[in-house]
Amino acid sequence: IGNNSGKSQGVFTAMLTDFVAEENFFYRNGWHPDVAEAVRNKFNHNLYMAENNEPATVRRNIFVSPGSHGAQLRGGGQFDDNLILDAPIGAFVRTNPSAMRGNTVLLSPKTPDERANDGIGLQAFNLPSVEMTGNLVGHLANGSDGHPYEVRDRVGTGVFANNVASRWPGESRIGDSVEVRNNRLELNTNLDIDDRFDPDDWPLIQANQSRGMGEWDPDLHSPDPTHARLRALLETR
Repeated sequence: IGNNSGKSQGVFTAMLTDFVAEENFFYRNGWHPDVAEAVRNKFNHNLYMAENNEPATVRRNIFVSPGSHGAQLRGGGQFDDNLILDAPIGAFVRTNPSAMRGNTVLLSPKTPDERANDGIGLQAFNLPSVEMTGNLVGHLANGSDGHPYEVRDRVGTGVFANNVASRWPGESRIGDSVEVRNNRLELNTNLDIDDRFDPDDWPLIQANQSRGMGEWDPDLHSPDPTHARLRALLETR
């Protein structure tokens, strides 16, 4: 749940090459609602990869209810086909050429310190090139004007295409050096905080909480069926 510094992560990596995180389940790393001193804060993340890592591959993972970020790829890499739920900030890539493709990010609460940048879905910054394509970010639930996508701040070149934002009131912020095409970015009123994601309502989350090592069932545990279910949900809420 925590450590003496208050900066615990689900996974922390440094100085790695050829790192792959695939088909893992991260849930509420670094905090617990029933432990008084284990509160959600901006230092607790599901996955934290330090800047001295070589570009990583992070794909087909499920990130749920981190203290702050679902994933920080400070050394950059490929962040593809992941599902992120109930994260103040979904994920970012930086430093090295990177891609974020086919991810779904839903419901973004505030951390207790209510940082100005809470409520961001996917980010890319301070890197020579990036591809951000085919992602869905929806249902901001923290009462702020957060931004579903940010691809700016020292980005060399990039492509931002075929992305969807739904029920997220802030505008996406895309730099002038980035090619933009075929996106559907809606500015809608956000949800009330009481309408946030509840893990107990989702059989897939419960199945992942109870599964043991070596029991991965791609039909049950992978993000794919849940991606489709959540995309359909966006059209009905």
